Amino acid sequence: MSRHSKRAPAIGLGLAAALLSTSVVGCGVKENNAQTPEETQRALTHCGTDPQNGQNVAESAPGQDHPDEATTDRSNTSLRIDAPNAFAIATPDPSATYVGCRVLAQGGTAADATFAAQMMLGLTEPQSSGPGGGAISVYYSAEENKLFSFDGTVNAPTEDTNNPDHAGAVARVGVPRTLELMRALHKDHGKLDKHELLQPVIDRATAGFTPSTRLREAVDSRPELFTSTHTQHLDYLRTLGNAGDGARVTNLAYAETIRRIASGESILDVGDSARDSLVAQIGEQTLDLQRAEDSASSKKTKKEDRVSQQKTLIGDWSAAEEQQATTRADEATCTDYRGKQVCGNSSPATGSVFVTQALNIISHLPENKVSGNSFFSTPTAKPNSNSSSGTVNGDGVSVNRELLSEVQRVVMANANTYMGDPRTAPRVAEEYVKAIVRNGDRAGKDAEDILNNRVKKEPEPHKLTDAAGDYNDFEEDGTSQISVKDRYGNVASTTTTLQKNFGAGIFIHGFFLNNSLDNFSSQQAEGERANTRRASAHPKTMMAPLILADGGRGFAALGSPGGSKIPSYVLKSVIGLVDLHLDPTAAVLRPNYGALTRSKVYVESEPPEGPGAPGSQGALEPSETP
Repeated sequence: MSRHSKRAPAIGLGLAAALLSTSVVGCGVKENNAQTPEETQRALTHCGTDPQNGQNVAESAPGQDHPDEATTDRSNTSLRIDAPNAFAIATPDPSATYVGCRVLAQGGTAADATFAAQMMLGLTEPQSSGPGGGAISVYYSAEENKLFSFDGTVNAPTEDTNNPDHAGAVARVGVPRTLELMRALHKDHGKLDKHELLQPVIDRATAGFTPSTRLREAVDSRPELFTSTHTQHLDYLRTLGNAGDGARVTNLAYAETIRRIASGESILDVGDSARDSLVAQIGEQTLDLQRAEDSASSKKTKKEDRVSQQKTLIGDWSAAEEQQATTRADEATCTDYRGKQVCGNSSPATGSVFVTQALNIISHLPENKVSGNSFFSTPTAKPNSNSSSGTVNGDGVSVNRELLSEVQRVVMANANTYMGDPRTAPRVAEEYVKAIVRNGDRAGKDAEDILNNRVKKEPEPHKLTDAAGDYNDFEEDGTSQISVKDRYGNVASTTTTLQKNFGAGIFIHGFFLNNSLDNFSSQQAEGERANTRRASAHPKTMMAPLILADGGRGFAALGSPGGSKIPSYVLKSVIGLVDLHLDPTAAVLRPNYGALTRSKVYVESEPPEGPGAPGSQGALEPSETP
């Protein structure tokens, strides 16, 4: 029996979808921005205790070594999130949620809390996110009453290799951008000092943390990373690879990286000798990982190709670090849906376009069909009549999951053909968005075909006049999500990724580097085609952090880990909130369903009582019943 054979049931990724709206538990303080020490203390009690050591937050709150009974009273924990100056945060990891909650309780903004939570996730969920990956964030600024989008997805190096197979694991690594995005969020919308935000992460990395079940399962999924020659020379990887229940793991290298970030320093030494040393370190790991994964394919790699790719990757990354580069803030792109706005990133290389096309098609379906019964339908429990979106008629509501899965299959056929960086295939991107994603006539015809059962078992993508495309199934794993609402009314939704569990498996400065360049199409490019690998190009990703708005005012943050299933998770939550008028908890806990590919759908059974994971019935052919 393996050392991890006996475990509690894993929480389903769909259940971990982070969503905030007008009935999530939060904490309220005074109308003005001033906050007394007593009010800070009271706010901190709502964050509970440190999940890693059980310490009550009140015991370490500034200004009060011995809190009295009044400051630890929890009678206010049921305050609604739309109460004046209330705040809330949701992440997939208790430590990240805890550190973000403390930031909010101490008067920090949604940007501050996102920064702190992301850096903690880099420690406690190193398989899914961290400084070595990419991210997308959507932010509602209450003061400006505007929605912004930050695209921190990785890109291929400026002198990208022409022979990825010959360069080995390093050829999978895109130039990391997560830290750039965090710097931009903090610069534009932050309030607290970076040392104040990040010191708890430094302390935790130094004192050690207990790996979660999810992290230990990720370790088991990639044994080659923790059994290679290189691993045995690194205490952190060796300890993590052997960690059993209750083990404590320190990451001193990560603590130093976070200290540099807090001090405004580059996380990479930019001197020639330091850069050469890092290139050599990555080169050693690249060859070692290639041998561990496939000894035969390791012989195909060529030293000159590996070294060339390593140098250009580190050159691009260190130049950005030296300049303290930050991600540009653009206006978020919104889609009207049932009188609300669903807002996300504008790039046709992200999952936002998937969600947009799906909602446009659903808008053309009769509302009674969307919420009608079918063999995929499962009634919900009695909805909360106090939902912000209105009341629900009847004691239970259901959604036509069969119909909505058909919508996603149609969308998947197009997304897996035309999604891609608009800078490398501008004609494809422009026509894909105009003629398919946002075309009302096209959406109406798709809706008619779906209603009349005219969708093929393998639907073909719609034809474009000026561009060709090839359908490619798409997989993506290592993602994480942070959703935040602060006391000032700002809302943030951020999804971060390494693409696969532990990314490319290359470990430097206490974190892993992504393998997001694997997201490029495997098809050879002939003319202008979407998602082809080019120097400086961004590969596509299904990440789809969203903010729901009403009259332009953000009121809910939606997003999820889950890789290629992310659009189906967030669509389920949008339908639950807007069409079914559910409160956020009910919307998120509904069973997940949707398209895996253009020819396969999935559906989950009802979740068990309490905060458990739904049992998946797996992939189904469109013609099958569950």
